[in-house]
Amino acid sequence: MNRALVLLAVLISPSLAGDFYGKDSEDAYGKDPALERLAQAQTVDNKNLSIGTPVQVGGVTIYPVIDETAPKQVSSEIDSFSESMADGSLKVSEVSAHGEEGGSYTTLQLTNHSKEPVLVMAGEVVRGGRQDRIFTEDLIIPPDSGPQMVQVHCVEKGRWSEEALTFSYGGRAELALLEATTSGQDATWAAIAAMNTTRGGTATGSYIAASGAEMLHYRQTLRTAIAQEDQVVGAVIAQGSEIVHAEIFGNPQLAEVGRSTLLDGYARDAVVMNDLEAIAPDPEAAALYLHSALSGSASLNVIGD
Repeated sequence: MNRALVLLAVLISPSLAGDFYGKDSEDAYGKDPALERLAQAQTVDNKNLSIGTPVQVGGVTIYPVIDETAPKQVSSEIDSFSESMADGSLKVSEVSAHGEEGGSYTTLQLTNHSKEPVLVMAGEVVRGGRQDRIFTEDLIIPPDSGPQMVQVHCVEKGRWSEEALTFSYGGRAELALLEATTSGQDATWAAIAAMNTTRGGTATGSYIAASGAEMLHYRQTLRTAIAQEDQVVGAVIAQGSEIVHAEIFGNPQLAEVGRSTLLDGYARDAVVMNDLEAIAPDPEAAALYLHSALSGSASLNVIGD
């Protein structure tokens, strides 16, 4: 999965590619004599990327991705989606479908009234309007923009209200739902139903975000351990004993704005997994996954340019 606004050019040396991406090992992310090299910083797209100290919450392990070329203190001139909605500088509204009244469940309209661009990430949810929605791509909404039409999926199957026309911020959803949005609306509803069943609810297509004291505890743990760390530009994520995904910001400014939002989503994943006995992969395996992802052979979301 790569929703890059501008595709990140990945420069990997021929010897590195030959050593790690061309091998026929059945255990692609297991132990390998060359993993020691991968655990160290490697030059990729002029960045020295390495794996930081992992943090485990529930059955989810987050391996911070460190860019050693990034400044240790970043002053960002980009606003987050959640903050912009909270202060009213960014408005989310319904649009008309083909000029007809009533809106479109696949499209929303974003208008940025501030002097700063706003980062909207795939997986962020808005509640209200005619139905709750999830954004399916990463976007940067320009400052003082006119109405911007953006693609969304419905995460509230069955409701199409004519009354509630305002929206509120709903956080970032779990990775399973984020992944499902790449396969269409039906896949999104199916993922929601599976998640609701796992939590002991009914198998409906209406998204129920993980919340409560457990989620807040996991979120605070991740924010304390990772969000304030210098030079963190993304993460590799393991669920149980399996590494499943990586997300990388294209530059330190976007990372400064969006890291807490990512971590909030991972905290929700931890509530869903809730496997305190999980044995997490070691950091060397996370390093190998990261390089495989950057080469296009594993799940990766690059956020921004």
